[in-house]
Amino acid sequence: MRRAPFYIFEYVRVSTFLCSLWEQQLLTVLLKRKENYNILLNRIQQAITGTINPRNYP
Repeated sequence: MRRAPFYIFEYVRVSTFLCSLWEQQLLTVLLKRKENYNILLNRIQQAITGTINPRNYP
């Protein structure tokens, strides 16, 4: 049985690295979106109750 060419392993290594990078990007985007969503909810709540907490404003 012939040995598999080196570039196949290289391709797999690079693609898994890119996938993990992409996954990380996705996670940070989702977390940021969640933060923004929470800030938005806080502002809506403050607008309804009429209280403004300066700590919540970035």
